[in-house]
Amino acid sequence: MTNNSNVISTSKINLWKESLAASVSSIIGFSLSIVTVIIITRFLSVNDVGLYFFYLALIYIGIQIPKGIGIALKKRVSSTNDEEEWIKYLLISTIMTFCILFIISILSSSLFYINNFIAIDIELYGLLSVNFTMYCYSILILSKSYLAGIGQPAKSSEIKNYVGNGLKIILIFTGLYFYPSYYIALLVYGFAYLTAGIICLYVSFDSVKFYKFDSKSIKEILIFVKWSIPNTMLNDMYSRLDTLILGVFIGTKSVGYYDVSQRFGYISSFIGVGVSKVSNIKISGMYESNMNVEDISSKSISASSLFAYPFLIILLLYSESILGFVFGSSYIGAKYFLMGLGVQQVLKCYTIIHESILNAIDMPKKILLPSLVSLVTNIVTAIPLVLYIGGIGVILSTIFADIVRLIFLRYKLKRELNNLKIHKSIFIQIFVFIILLILFYIINFVFLITSIIQIFITSVLIIVLYYILMYVFSPLFREIIKDIVE
Repeated sequence: MTNNSNVISTSKINLWKESLAASVSSIIGFSLSIVTVIIITRFLSVNDVGLYFFYLALIYIGIQIPKGIGIALKKRVSSTNDEEEWIKYLLISTIMTFCILFIISILSSSLFYINNFIAIDIELYGLLSVNFTMYCYSILILSKSYLAGIGQPAKSSEIKNYVGNGLKIILIFTGLYFYPSYYIALLVYGFAYLTAGIICLYVSFDSVKFYKFDSKSIKEILIFVKWSIPNTMLNDMYSRLDTLILGVFIGTKSVGYYDVSQRFGYISSFIGVGVSKVSNIKISGMYESNMNVEDISSKSISASSLFAYPFLIILLLYSESILGFVFGSSYIGAKYFLMGLGVQQVLKCYTIIHESILNAIDMPKKILLPSLVSLVTNIVTAIPLVLYIGGIGVILSTIFADIVRLIFLRYKLKRELNNLKIHKSIFIQIFVFIILLILFYIINFVFLITSIIQIFITSVLIIVLYYILMYVFSPLFREIIKDIVE
């Protein structure tokens, strides 16, 4: 642990208020992403929707090295009060990112040679769109990481979700209206995120300053990057593996089913995403200031799933009706994808917060083994399951791999934070989830709730009752509400 006599400013962040702001921007971002998917499904065929998501998976794989650099940038910036060091870290990260992206762009041309071996053809326009969007997205990643690192994680999330995703909707609608093609959607996707990235940089600086970076600053970035890059690459390969396996072995229709369901399922984890973003910055500042982080870590882990459980009830009961209403009758067959992904998102809330805490305490190397084990587990189980039972096999494989991942992450974090305990609020959440699932399953069976109005009212009732019961039984939930209100 760093022997820093000064208290790092990021340690003073109000965790729950900042988490609320980040969570709100996340849910808006997820909702806007769903609107984007709705627009795409309305203008493009099911096969073209599958192509869009397949190429999007390639983009996300391509940006994992920049994403790993961004994680290192955020950690290093959040660990000091020195503005000069902040800018040095940003310049080093930017140069490193664009050198690597240039190499990736050259290597991407080799993808044409696998066309004879997969169910989807790699096209020139698609590959050009992938490269353009990859560069634009990387600019957003770095600028967003920098803004979060200097103590504004909620604002960085808001800019991405409000500006980036909002502009993405407008541009994709306009582009597809005049020229309905998957690669047009990808190109404007990149332009929207480039705009959000530029705004993040603008907000970060009162004036433009440049400092000559030194070997010390480079070394500090590289020490973290050597672990954060492989971690993010493994993590994203793991999360994109399902799309790639479905594209290779099944075809575009299953890819469309999976990714459409996944975009909607993301709503489950919006609080988990918000809490992990803010707790990473706060815990980093506390850790570098020699403050105890066990208690705040335990509370953050518990709080990460506060929306995942009530939303899972809704998905388990009404997936078919929701998909039909939101995306059209062509996607009703994806109901088991959505139900399974709802379960997976609960696990995701816990895995991302564990990884966020490990990064915050300067232990990114502890994430590598869990990431590798879960990826191998997913590969070994997904392919035979897909061949045996079809597309739903990848969902079952991912859930199993996520359980393995969480067990390993918990073990690693517990070794670093010896006094870390499982907060009792988690058990209260699970208990309330089970009670409400049984209750509303009976209600649904008796009253045959099928219309979208009935489903909406019932869903609101599920969420309200869940939080009322949590307020009654969970002291942590009452603490969070009190801290936000004050």
